[in-house]
Amino acid sequence: MPLSERTITEAIIKSYTEKLLDAISCDVAIVGAGPAGLVAAADLARGGWKTCLFERKLSIGGGMWGGGMMMNEIVVQDEGKELYAAVSQAARQRFRPIMMTSMAFSLGVTPLVLSSGAGAAGRNAIGSAVLGGTISATILGVLFVPLFYVLIRRVFPAKPPVGAAVEA
Repeated sequence: MPLSERTITEAIIKSYTEKLLDAISCDVAIVGAGPAGLVAAADLARGGWKTCLFERKLSIGGGMWGGGMMMNEIVVQDEGKELYAAVSQAARQRFRPIMMTSMAFSLGVTPLVLSSGAGAAGRNAIGSAVLGGTISATILGVLFVPLFYVLIRRVFPAKPPVGAAVEA
């Protein structure tokens, strides 16, 4: 199956949706991650309950601050490419969409960084922090996610699928 941006994006969204659905199917939902909520969630989890903790300022992907940066996934073909070749192909194919998204968001935040007048100090501070976070997340996502994927996959090799033939 040839990989295209659409195929990769569909696989990422499908994987994220499956993880999200698994996360929201819980025995107990606790709203509020204050000290009492954290202690209650920890006690229930230790007791074997699948516990979900919801905080008002968090949202899918980390809200405005994280956006798509929190959905880092690497898709490798099932057709058995060598690990380095598969990761390098995936990194090349995801480079353009990552850069386009990051540049669009950075340009959208630029007016905050360059603002002047009443209240400019607050807007400058927020804009600079968001812009710096976007730049660093882009660098981490483009350079280090593929690197760490290869390193972790070499340390912890993938287990063969259930029912697959294993060579002796």
